[in-house]
Parts: sequence; structure tokens; C-alpha cells
Amino acid sequence: MRLVAKFADRVILYGIAILVERAVVALAFNGITPAPSDWPQIWRLIAIAAPINVSIALAYTLYFMLRHEATPGKLILGLRVVRSDGSRLGAARIVGRFFAEMLSVVTFLTGYVMAAFDEQKRTLHDYLCDTRVVKEPRNKDLK
Repeated sequence: MRLVAKFADRVILYGIAILVERAVVALAFNGITPAPSDWPQIWRLIAIAAPINVSIALAYTLYFMLRHEATPGKLILGLRVVRSDGSRLGAARIVGRFFAEMLSVVTFLTGYVMAAFDEQKRTLHDYLCDTRVVKEPRNKDLK
């Protein structure tokens, strides 16, 4: 279920990333996409667009996690991200979890595979940030 939720979030963020790339090409490259063989220009495009896209993804995650305890992909499936004791995550922990998730990726997804062998289905970034994903209704007293 978490994989499906991650996929849904990635589809949303990928759509935004395409818009960012188009805007960068329009503004910084006079509307002309660099040729695939023009590596200096490709790297320039990446250097401009990547920090913007990471910032947008972080803002997306931070907003939805603070407001709903889940990103839209997790909300669709009725999942929430909480501390290991079931309490809400603060902004600092959400940001830390966002960047810790990159470790789950750069370890050739081993950080995600850990969930398959863990009783609570926790990933590497869940362990590092003392979080877990639960399928429970949201507390009604939360805004």
C-alpha cells in the first residue's frame, strides 16, 4: 500500500516538475530545450530546476504532513505517518524524514525493502526518524 501511495505522490510531483522544467527552459534558455548532446546546458538546466523541485517536494510533504498527517497518496489509502508512540510529527521531524528517505533510495531501495521484513513495516527512514505508517482513522480533534 505504501508503494501505491508513493507512486501517487510521485505522479503529482512529476507533473509539477515538468511545469518547472518548462518554466526554466522558457526563462533561462529562451524557450529552447537544450539538445541531448549539449551536456553543459543540460547540467545548467538540472542545476536550476533540481533545487526548485526539491523545495516544492519538501513544501508539499511538509504542508500535507502537518495538516493531514499524510501526503495525498497516503490519504487516498487511509494511511497516516506518526511517531512510534502514535503522536503527531512536528515540522523538524517531517523535514528530517524527507531527507532521510533519500537514504532509503540511495541504498538501492534497501531502506524500503526493510519494511517487508519488519513487524511494524518500518523502513530505514522510519527507524532513523522514529516514525511509522499506520492504517488508522485520523484523530477527530486534529485540524
